[in-house]
Amino acid sequence: MIDAENIFLGASPDGLGMCDCCETAVLEIKCP
Repeated sequence: MIDAENIFLGASPDGLGMCDCCETAVLEIKCP
């Protein structure tokens, strides 16, 4: 994913969360 306003910012999320009541959210999973 690349930020639309700040194209120098990027991320590689592990997943996306979606529901009918909220906006799409990114999911980051960390393993100890």
